[in-house]
Formats: sequence, structure tokens, C-alpha cells
Amino acid sequence: MSGEPGHGAARGGARRGRGGAAWLLGALALGDLGALGLGFLGAYHPAFDSLSVFRMQGGVAGLLLLAGAMMLRARWPGILGALAFLVSLAGVLPYALNDAGADAGASGSGRLKLLSFNLNLANRDPAAVERWIAAESPDVIALQEVSSENDRVLANLRGRYPTQMVCRFTGYISTAVLTRLPMQEGSLGCAEQEGLAWARVEGPDGPVTIASLHLRWPWPYTQSAQLDALEPLLEGLQRPVLISGDFNALPWSEAVARVARASGTRRVGGLGFTLFKPKFLLPLPIDHVLAHPDLAVGGVSVGPDLGSDHRPVRALFR
Repeated sequence: MSGEPGHGAARGGARRGRGGAAWLLGALALGDLGALGLGFLGAYHPAFDSLSVFRMQGGVAGLLLLAGAMMLRARWPGILGALAFLVSLAGVLPYALNDAGADAGASGSGRLKLLSFNLNLANRDPAAVERWIAAESPDVIALQEVSSENDRVLANLRGRYPTQMVCRFTGYISTAVLTRLPMQEGSLGCAEQEGLAWARVEGPDGPVTIASLHLRWPWPYTQSAQLDALEPLLEGLQRPVLISGDFNALPWSEAVARVARASGTRRVGGLGFTLFKPKFLLPLPIDHVLAHPDLAVGGVSVGPDLGSDHRPVRALFR
């Protein structure tokens, strides 16, 4: 009998501990759900667009919180965690299911082939980039982060891709368009300091404007202001337009939607993971291809590791 008060106190302490843990899980799950919900409001403020970057991570967090709540038999934290996962899933799944056809690799067939790649200003293996481009044999190439450390790639490709529009983006990197297709005279364009280069070429089915785009990081950085400057330029590009590059934005972002609206294009391809940085916990799909609705998509796929923190994207058009 003398031990019962001690046992009762221990049980009471355990209950209080579980109750505190449940409250903590509930607060975390509510915060996760709130951040996910605000990530759908990017049209109202660029800060909300930045939250959408973590939509997939928020879904994983929701699952972990649900598992923790189940272990504690905590009802409301579990419900909130499950809702967070479902909100994340609803916002990601449509893009994952949009596979845009077959693989666009070297064996793929199409009338127009595009390759887009953020080289990384300090690319570890420019020779591998050159070999891969030679094997892929694209008609047009959109490059980002061209620098003095990797511009040998452009020099060595000049024989096969004589038209090269290199446009200064910042003090040390540039955006570029390369093509072997006939070019319309006077059609090369550059929005210096704004990350946009373009060329009007004679495609298999008529003229098409090819553009390479590099957006800055989203809020609190200056991506929104950059888009403000770019929208009139994109609206003025001759249609049809095929635009690709490093958007530093996810497929569901308002940033990608703004580029699509201004250029008269729509995003093509599925959920291709192209950026690999440990600080984001998961690889991110931030390199995109946007095409005019008249351009029939034959396939969009992600290429191999070529010495950059990005993976290249290739696209075929029939």
C-alpha cells in the first residue's frame, strides 16, 4: 500500500507528459497546415509563393506528425497532420500525373528537340556536358549560369551551333540560346540584367521564338520585381513561343503562371526533379519548359548529373 501514491504520481506525470507532447504535435500540425494553405495564395503576395516551395516537404511533415499522433493516441493532432498531407497531395499530384508522353532521350523521335540546362557557374565537368549534348543532338539549347569557368562549352559547340545569343544576367553569369536552325534576321534578343535571351528560328513547321530564362530566388529576394520587368517583354515576343530555363520556382507557383500568361504558353512535362541541394531536404522541380499550345509535345524528361547542382531538361515536339 505504501507504494501506491508513488505509482499514481508516476502515472499522472506520464499522462501530463503525453498531454504536453500532444499539444506540441497539434501546434506543429496546425502550423504545417496553415503554411501549406497560404502557399496556394501566391497571386496575392510573393511571400505566399515562397511558402509553396515547401509543399512537398509539408506533406512529408504531415505524415510524420500523423504517425506521432497515432503513437500518442492524440486525435486532433492526427487529424491536422492528415489534413496537411492531403492538402500537399492535392497540390502536387496533378503535376506528377502530367508526364507529357514518352522519354525525350537520345533515342526519342520528334521534329524539334530542345535541351535546357543550368550549367552552374562552377561546373565540375564541362567536358561531360559537351559529350552529352553531342549525343543528344538537340536543335536548340537554352543555357543558364554561363560563366568564365564554363563558357568553353559554348566555344566548343560553335561549329555545330553557330547561332549563339549570350545575354549578361549578373556581373558574373549569363543566359544563352544556341541553335543550329536557320534564324530570322534581326531576331536575336537580350533583356540584360533580367535573365532572358531569345532568338526567332525557322522550325520544322514554321517560325518559333526560342527563349532561355533564369529567374532570381523568390521572396524575400527580387523574383517578383524581375517578373514585373519581364512581363511586357514576354508579351511582345512573336508567337509561337518556346521558353525554358531555371525558374527558381515550383510548377504550381504564381511565378511560373505569370511567365505562362505573359508568353502565351503552358507548362509541359511532369514533376521532373532538377535541383539537388541538401538544405531543401528533397530535390525540387524548378527547371521548366513552357510551350505554345500549338506545339505538340512528344516528351519531356530529366537528364543525368553533368557536374551541376541542376539536372538538364530535354523536350521533344512533334
